[in-house]
Amino acid sequence: MGLFLIHMMEYFELYWYGSNQETGILRTVVMTVFSGKAYSIFALLFGVTFYILLEQKREKNCYDPLRFLWRMVILAGIGYVHSLIYPGDILQQLAVCGLFLLLVHRAPVWVLVFIVVLFLGRVMSSLQFYLALKDATYVQPVFWGWSQVNFEVFAKAGLADFIKHTATTGQIPKWVLMMETGSMWNMLGLVVAGLLLARMRWFDNTRPARVFVWTMVGSVLSAAGVRILSARFAPSFPELMPRWCFDYVSGGLYTLGFVVFYLSAIPLLLRSLWMRRVFGVLAPAGRMSLTFYFGQSLIFVPMFYGFGLGWYCKIGQTNAFLIALVAWGIQLVVAYLWIRRFRHGPLEGLWRWLCFLPGRSSASS
Repeated sequence: MGLFLIHMMEYFELYWYGSNQETGILRTVVMTVFSGKAYSIFALLFGVTFYILLEQKREKNCYDPLRFLWRMVILAGIGYVHSLIYPGDILQQLAVCGLFLLLVHRAPVWVLVFIVVLFLGRVMSSLQFYLALKDATYVQPVFWGWSQVNFEVFAKAGLADFIKHTATTGQIPKWVLMMETGSMWNMLGLVVAGLLLARMRWFDNTRPARVFVWTMVGSVLSAAGVRILSARFAPSFPELMPRWCFDYVSGGLYTLGFVVFYLSAIPLLLRSLWMRRVFGVLAPAGRMSLTFYFGQSLIFVPMFYGFGLGWYCKIGQTNAFLIALVAWGIQLVVAYLWIRRFRHGPLEGLWRWLCFLPGRSSASS
């Protein structure tokens, strides 16, 4: 839901095209609550799911790393197809993260903690920016130029030209952004953190409630501290690239505080019978997250892009938000009706079937 709201409020990226960038209290609230946080939780849950799958395989004595490797190849393929519609797809990056998890998932806890601190602490990003800023020609982010090329196509191209672009050079900007900003390091840290939390049984009901409460308090204080320190030291960094790099690193740490807060608040809320019922209403949609992630692009990208209705410069933030809420309500109903009859969402089922395609006999195990 958080990712969907962000995508709608950003017109599936065309918010950043031209001079149509609206501001207001609604946008501020939505971005504060969801921007960066929904994406982070999406990646964290990928790591949690990875661990659950491994545990199931170990219990059945059928752990097969090649099967997981094939699973990630299939995910990358689904991501590529999705990126033909919405080039901002993150499934391909998650597939890369899955390969990384295969390499490190059996490492000792201290190694996983080190990886999480190194990547989520923005240590690698800071080092990367430090080295890049030594280049005098580095006067603006490289991905800005690449993204502008994409925006021109999104806003103006017909369907045939759009697909031709997204199938080839339209793939480049997101990878440039991920590598240049260090977001790829961040995503790797998030999936490892999800794996680590699952291994530590962070979401078990046996953990004392006070642990979650103190973690929430600590995360709020940390986020506030980062915001105060960034405001204090930001003026000491020269304008343009040095300031942009500093803001990007400090903003990532600030967002991380929110993510830790959510990861503590949700397990605590689930101890309430009433909240379990609320989350129970949302659970069917969670079991169809891949289907909805793909389907949202299929339905709503044409609403904003030039080959469709071209509403990116007409609809406005409030209308986009309201449409998103109505659409999400419809998705909840669809998910409820679907999960009553089927165990998996359509795309989830297809992914599962394709994973066992080489050697179907192993699926029965």
